[in-house]
Amino acid sequence: VDSTELMILLQKLMFCCSGQWRANCTQETCQRNVDKVASGLLLATHMIQSLAFSVQDKECIYQWVQKVLLPTTRRSVQAKVGSNGLKFLSCWSPQQGNQTNIFQHIKMILANTGLVQDKESYHKQNNTIFAYEDLPSCFVQKETTNNVKLKRRFLFCFNSYLQFRILTRPSDWQDEVSWVFHLIDAYLRHGRKKRKSKWQPNRWLEGLLELPAISFEEEPKPLFNNYNVENSSNTLNEQLEIRARVSLVKDNYLTRKLKIEELLRLALALLLGISLSIGILKNSHEHLRRNGKNEGKKEATN
Repeated sequence: VDSTELMILLQKLMFCCSGQWRANCTQETCQRNVDKVASGLLLATHMIQSLAFSVQDKECIYQWVQKVLLPTTRRSVQAKVGSNGLKFLSCWSPQQGNQTNIFQHIKMILANTGLVQDKESYHKQNNTIFAYEDLPSCFVQKETTNNVKLKRRFLFCFNSYLQFRILTRPSDWQDEVSWVFHLIDAYLRHGRKKRKSKWQPNRWLEGLLELPAISFEEEPKPLFNNYNVENSSNTLNEQLEIRARVSLVKDNYLTRKLKIEELLRLALALLLGISLSIGILKNSHEHLRRNGKNEGKKEATN
């Protein structure tokens, strides 16, 4: 196939929806467009590794990928598109030898998702609960020993993230879980290279999780004398305890009033939380292991 024909095909795949993901198309059409763009990104990844394309062609491909991954509307890309976009960036980076630009791109992609937010500027939404509010004993002991109040900097906002996602197929869940892991892993990996020994894993390990709450159309009062289901300040443990007590009751009234969609959103948010946590633990482990080896070498030379 001629390289010019491949460039034309790639352009058609990458911009098949002309930026209109939901406004003027059905859900089925939008999903087909997402699949086409994701396929285009895989094709682009192979094209930049081929000797059949000139430097100018590869630079043009890179510019197209940028437009897809970082749209001017600042909207978050779909999970399948984002995952294939990261594969492209990982192949592009070694060829160009410029890690700084790639890190900035990944940083902006992460910012568009709204997944990681600064606690100081965060505005709490309705129907939101927090998990991991109580710090583990190792952090509490450190805080007491050093007589310093720990400031938890980050919030991982899965309720905000899922607010504009349409997840109707079972495969969508797998795509989202994989996307969150690879995005946070790529961001932290490049960030660690940039900051080296100054990178602070504890800031990420101490992050709070923002999750969607579960509500009822009407509150069954006999069961909830000590709980307020609609109170968004309830912790995750309290919410789960409430639902566990409800599940023991065989009354059809309760099963009718429970909003199954919200329960599924909470389940997906928990899976995303696990995926993001694995990415953080992976990078924290690699950082601490590497710094431990460096400290050992310094002590040996001294």
